[in-house]
Amino acid sequence: MSKKEDFFYNLPTELQLNSGFINQYKLSYEVISCAQASRAKNILLRNELKSLVLLVENDSELGCMENLPKAMSILVAHMPGDTKLDLRKIKNLLELRQASLASPEELKKFGMVPGTVCALHKKLWVLPQIVSELIFDLDFVSTNDGTRTGYIMFPPSLFHHSENLVVGDITR
Repeated sequence: MSKKEDFFYNLPTELQLNSGFINQYKLSYEVISCAQASRAKNILLRNELKSLVLLVENDSELGCMENLPKAMSILVAHMPGDTKLDLRKIKNLLELRQASLASPEELKKFGMVPGTVCALHKKLWVLPQIVSELIFDLDFVSTNDGTRTGYIMFPPSLFHHSENLVVGDITR
């Protein structure tokens, strides 16, 4: 198995990389932000997937996410690139005491830096996935492949394969 194949979550065969369902491409230069990526790919900013790692803290068991342990946890929020995450909405949706973005130092624990947070990274895919309901109105989304020059495109329905998915209004 190649290093890149090992990077991605182990999806069913019909959903794997370059299966027609998820396709991988390369840019000729590095991009970090969603705006830079959408311009480089010549796609709408709305179709560029913004994925953010969050640190959350809760006091009680969460009705919508039984697998999220008490105290400090990590989850991943996904939204269209032309929107901004609303941490208050995340806190209300999941009944959290606290929610904050992971720092660059915390991202390094996953082997990532800003601009390389990939929705399908095997270390992230197993975490709770909080997805903006706006994503499912799109025909496709595009995001980096864990590098600043590579990217993947896939239909938003792929998120339904996540074992710990919450869909809601999380943007402003």
